[in-house]
Amino acid sequence: MGMSDINNAAAAQNALTARMNAFLDDIDADIATRQAAYDALAADLRSVVTEVMDQVIAWRPSGGLDNRVDGGEVSTFSQLNAFLSLVPTGARVTVNVFPGETYLIPQTILSTEAAELRFQGPDGLSAGSRPVLMAGLYENSGSNAVDFLRISGFVERLFFRDVDFDLGDATQAGGTGFNAQHHPFRFEGIRDLQFWNCHIDGDAPYLCKSNAPSIFSLTLNGVEIDKATLLDISGVLLVSKNNVTLTSGGGIHNGRTLGTNLLEA
Repeated sequence: MGMSDINNAAAAQNALTARMNAFLDDIDADIATRQAAYDALAADLRSVVTEVMDQVIAWRPSGGLDNRVDGGEVSTFSQLNAFLSLVPTGARVTVNVFPGETYLIPQTILSTEAAELRFQGPDGLSAGSRPVLMAGLYENSGSNAVDFLRISGFVERLFFRDVDFDLGDATQAGGTGFNAQHHPFRFEGIRDLQFWNCHIDGDAPYLCKSNAPSIFSLTLNGVEIDKATLLDISGVLLVSKNNVTLTSGGGIHNGRTLGTNLLEA
């Protein structure tokens, strides 16, 4: 091997060493960047988790928007349902609703792995000026029936605040009386149902039905129930109520017996 070959080999070795050093420098820089990101996440983990697990969506039918992201706005229930189907398991989701909009409760399955689902209107409005969730009515074999929304079994808490409910008129759909088996809201997994500042009115026999015989918690605060009964349930019912008004035969539950399958506070 001549001197020229030795020089060429040395140059190649030096070039390889330089490339290896540059590669290692890049790795060190990448590790430092990732470590800084991990450190920042660890330092603010509570807010990061809260941001992911506490989501908000606006439902405004007249808006015409379809922005299915946290903080976004949708216009149809199918869009809302699609958003809810993608939220993280165990999340809390608030659905903001608005006065002057028409919210028709559809006959479908609400599929989500959210643990808590809230429908919330603006604070401070009185009955008649709040957003209204309306039952869809139709005639079925001579009697009136309502469309029902079946909520997936993963949801444990359903919360309504500053919204009203219109369960329809007995003559509206053309039938005679109401089919007692039809309820606008049906669920299996929910164990905690809350109504705050709500007015419930209409001839349909019930607003909600729980299909799971279990211990069930119902909280009512500032609630008016006119004609309809709020809840059809089997099992043990725990009721906490404040400022509740019942008119024209309105009721809270389907005849639970105090001290046996009913506790009230």
